Amino acid sequence: MLGLSSMNKTADYVNRLVDNNALNAKLTEKQKTVKKVEAALSDGIFDKYPSCSFVFSLVDKRKITIREVCEIAELNGIPSGVIKMRRRDLNKFNKGQ
Repeated sequence: MLGLSSMNKTADYVNRLVDNNALNAKLTEKQKTVKKVEAALSDGIFDKYPSCSFVFSLVDKRKITIREVCEIAELNGIPSGVIKMRRRDLNKFNKGQ
């Protein structure tokens, strides 16, 4: 799998960042998921493919929709077309494994 170690590091960091923040204690699970996606897609903190793998794992778990991810990406300056392209690329890569 593409950068599983990197994706795990991204996931661990983002989960700790959101879940361990006292300001997020009263947020719903959906709101926490949105914050995790925002953190993962924010300006160049993480490598693009581990970040997208983490975000798409949340989509696969039905915690957030791809449409919501695209909206968050657009707010972070990432065109929704790029998100859809990365989703296709990662799906193709994972099928080949």
